[in-house]
Amino acid sequence: MALGEGGHTIKVIFDAGLQQNFTIINGVVVDGSDAEAKADPGCEQMIETTVNVVETPDVVACNDTIQISLEGDCISEITPDMILEGTYYCFDDYWVEINYPSNTTQFDPANMVDASHIGQEIIVTLWHAISGNMCWSTISVEDKWKPEIECPEDVQIFCTQDPDDLSVVGEPYAFDCSDFDLDFSDDYLQFTCAENPTTQDIITRTWFVNDEYDNTNQCDQIITRSCAGT
Repeated sequence: MALGEGGHTIKVIFDAGLQQNFTIINGVVVDGSDAEAKADPGCEQMIETTVNVVETPDVVACNDTIQISLEGDCISEITPDMILEGTYYCFDDYWVEINYPSNTTQFDPANMVDASHIGQEIIVTLWHAISGNMCWSTISVEDKWKPEIECPEDVQIFCTQDPDDLSVVGEPYAFDCSDFDLDFSDDYLQFTCAENPTTQDIITRTWFVNDEYDNTNQCDQIITRSCAGT
């Protein structure tokens, strides 16, 4: 049931027996019946509230420029409340349409941006669905999300094996909305045979991921080189 503008009284009756809905809006039964509710055993309770439906403003004003930072899945939705300037009661009466640059992802409906839009300044049109009035805003799409990185498991290798051989020690999983580089640095803790007859050294390998917008992340992997088997 659609409610028009103005005040509306809504009453809902609940009971402790079987589920029997009984809803009244402005004195009109829209769900269930009084007889069904009363026939169901158990105590009953009526909840009453007043809802005031207001008209959405048809004069719209848009923010000039807003920054949009992509979320972790590399997609962000552009919603009317992000574009509108001021206070509005019901955003369902407004919708946005992005004017996508060529050679970028063209979403349908045109209210999403992804990695192909990073670094672009894009015009967005906001419409008031009832009046047809519109305004315009510019969005600047950015990547401020740090890359994801998951280090390979800690590993033990023999002294004869090369710790720089990634097919032996493994390499991390990394993901980002933008192009990125992977690198690592090693910190060695070395032992003499007297100090540790079974371990030559323990390497703490720190993996770094850096994307083209200088967002960074890192993780650590422990590589133990054993003297056994030499």
